[in-house]
Amino acid sequence: MVTQKPSRKDAYEYVYTVRDHFQDNREIYDTFLKVLKDFHSDRIGPSDVRSKMIELFKGDQHLLLGFNKFLPEGSKITLESDQTLPKKPEFHQALDFVRKVKVTTFTHSVEKWMDNSINDARLQDDRAYMSFITILKMHIEGKKCVTEVYHEVSEVLLRDHPDLREEFAFFLPS
Repeated sequence: MVTQKPSRKDAYEYVYTVRDHFQDNREIYDTFLKVLKDFHSDRIGPSDVRSKMIELFKGDQHLLLGFNKFLPEGSKITLESDQTLPKKPEFHQALDFVRKVKVTTFTHSVEKWMDNSINDARLQDDRAYMSFITILKMHIEGKKCVTEVYHEVSEVLLRDHPDLREEFAFFLPS
């Protein structure tokens, strides 16, 4: 499988996600930025940055998995059974994810519009985001089971966003 190199936009989105997540713990955020600078300037390699991220984000599965986008294939972070991860997602994690879906679907629509691949791309992906919210609401109201939610969100709405599909699975019951 060929993976796309992450864009500058991807990097900024991830940094903003980390910043927002650690808004009450500036020390972790500053350490994160230092590690990124060291990695970018080749002072540390992929295995070192991987180890430092696991240490910094211990227990924050969505941040650990989100960082994989920036690591080469042989250095991807896996969630091993000995890592202590929360059993249930926290509210801020869900909020971060919803924001990421909104930004990603909007950006995706603008890119389509600029490529002239479809004329109503913005409208289409606004609908995708609103459909995402509606599906979640229906599940909360008991009108959709987890299987339906997973299929509609992962296989339909987020089919062009494998990173979001993987992260979405974190929020579903086992």
